[in-house]
Amino acid sequence: MAKKTLTLTERPCHIGNSINTRTEKHGDEDVPAADVPLTGLMLKAAELDKLLGDGAHERLFVKGTSGALEPALADIGELKFAHKFADCQVTLEIEGETTTFADVKVSKISLQPQVGGLTHMSCAVQTRLDVLDAAASLVMHMGKAIRAQIALGAKASKADKQQNLALNEGEDGEDETPAPKGGNGRPAAGAH
Repeated sequence: MAKKTLTLTERPCHIGNSINTRTEKHGDEDVPAADVPLTGLMLKAAELDKLLGDGAHERLFVKGTSGALEPALADIGELKFAHKFADCQVTLEIEGETTTFADVKVSKISLQPQVGGLTHMSCAVQTRLDVLDAAASLVMHMGKAIRAQIALGAKASKADKQQNLALNEGEDGEDETPAPKGGNGRPAAGAH
């Protein structure tokens, strides 16, 4: 297993109120997949520093007048990641049953510093749904409290998102020059 960017030990959270189901290509095969939103994951100072870089917690929090830590940038709202993480492992415990999703992506990460020094994290787990029981359990527990453990892999590259297209696709030796168009967008007279 590759080195993980951050491992969050088991902790309480919630499955979001809506799970996006879809298909994704694995070779020529369409497989069922889902984006499972998780909310309410609370990060400690060391976890936030590991995710954002050393000193992040110190920059995002200040001591308030009461002495408690408060968000330094109260008006900023959420900090949203522009990228996703690949090669992640997510374990969900739902009513005593544990399901582990390996080699998944974690996307839509947003962070909200909270009074007291913890940081609220939400994200979406992008996974195949090969196990019907797991899919049913996720749907039945939308909006409900569960426990989760997350190991974030490396930052996903654009190549993970896009398929490489052949540069010579459609090339068969014939001239592929488009027919000239007339002023009305139709082929010009005499063009074939």
